[in-house]
Amino acid sequence: MQIRKFFKSKGVIIAALAVIIYSLAVFGIYFNGYKPMPDKVKDLPITIVNQDAKASTIEKNLKENLPFKTIHLSSDLSKSKKDLKNNKVYMVIEIPKNFTQKISENKSTQLNFYINEANQYPVVNGMKNIASQISSSINRNVIVKKTQVMLTKQAMAQMQKELATIAAQSPAQAKVAQKAANEKVANMVNENTNKLADSVQTQIYRINPVKNGMNYAMAPFFLNMAGYIGALFGTILLYGTYAKFAKSIGRFKAYANLELAFAVMAFLGSLAMTFAAVWIGKYQGHLFAQLIFTHWLVLMGAYNLNAILVLLLGQMGTAINTLFTMIQVIAGGGMIPLQVASPFFNFWHYISPIYYGTLTDFKLLAETTTNIGQYWLGAVWLIVGLVIANLIIVSLRKTQPMTNFESLA
Repeated sequence: MQIRKFFKSKGVIIAALAVIIYSLAVFGIYFNGYKPMPDKVKDLPITIVNQDAKASTIEKNLKENLPFKTIHLSSDLSKSKKDLKNNKVYMVIEIPKNFTQKISENKSTQLNFYINEANQYPVVNGMKNIASQISSSINRNVIVKKTQVMLTKQAMAQMQKELATIAAQSPAQAKVAQKAANEKVANMVNENTNKLADSVQTQIYRINPVKNGMNYAMAPFFLNMAGYIGALFGTILLYGTYAKFAKSIGRFKAYANLELAFAVMAFLGSLAMTFAAVWIGKYQGHLFAQLIFTHWLVLMGAYNLNAILVLLLGQMGTAINTLFTMIQVIAGGGMIPLQVASPFFNFWHYISPIYYGTLTDFKLLAETTTNIGQYWLGAVWLIVGLVIANLIIVSLRKTQPMTNFESLA
């Protein structure tokens, strides 16, 4: 009877709504918000500044082959850099004076890229990657052209000796022989340089492939952060119900009801999180049971972790829990691998439900179950430790702190 009253209380009902709504809404907002990256980088305008009168062919090739939809051509570097600073364009490519001449003379030169780093990280990183690709492509073409020149000189030197002999014997056949020699040299050089250009190719093999887009790459983190935020607010709502019932049925029975409520809320939240992955994230795999179990573990850990400070400090504990949530943005392993994280965040990952959920979802959303058992086991041990810690707090905390916010005025 008391359990029924506990679950019919406003706090439990609102907590259930909180974890469901936050799991769907927060994931949907972040997933769709990051959808344009990195594919939409090509929609940003850039400028090519050509200051070499002999580089019109290079300028034309860049304009035709670069993936950007809007490419401005200019000869005014100063104005283009000003536009870059004002975010009217997002990259300026400068072909400096005497660029082609220095290449033909086998002298060192450079193609200049100007990128405004006071912009969003995906934009800056995308522009830098494109700049590197352009540099590699031009360097490869220059090497091929220089090789063509070198091979042509060597072959023509040999042919000239043969032509001199033919001219001495039969001047009438010299012109015919010269034409044939030129064609032979050209064909030989083109064949050899084509082999050189294609001698090294890159093949990327995708293991556990994920759909293209920053939103899909970040989906495991978004999903677990969304559920965790729902649990953060749900904990404070459920605490109010716990504090109320602790007076009438006792602390330990109220705590047992609280843990039961955590388990039910975690199940409802795990359904919402998995539904978000299917509905919003277009996940079409077959590992739904594993996803639901993973998210249940994450939310059980989240409720119990947030409950520690709430049971100790009452509603004021949520302020510190919010700080701990921010720490888990890094410690959760969704953006920075644990191997390169600082010792502080490395420590925090052990008690971060988001970490275990995110690393498992990286596997499950790619439709593989490799090594997920270790993350499940880590989450189970975390939950056991948190439940014991909360039970100790309940046994020691005989009165439940409830902040009267009017007294703070």
